[in-house]
Amino acid sequence: TPLYSSAASDVYKRQDVYYRMKDYTKSVASYNNGLKIAQEHLIIPKVTDLNSKIAQAYGSQGNKIKANDYFKNSLIYALLK
Repeated sequence: TPLYSSAASDVYKRQDVYYRMKDYTKSVASYNNGLKIAQEHLIIPKVTDLNSKIAQAYGSQGNKIKANDYFKNSLIYALLK
């Protein structure tokens, strides 16, 4: 529905703000909340994107192992599109 899409878009923008502010802990938490919802509702393009964004946030924190894990997840879901 348009209302849901608008609300989801607002939340998504806020997630990116945390990342741009370099508050990676809040960024990862927020992206993970969105990821959980996207997975529950099988919104594969969003699952792919959020895995990638979480990977970027972990990479920015220097956590290369977690970053690689989330990038791998993103690639797997990208193949499911």
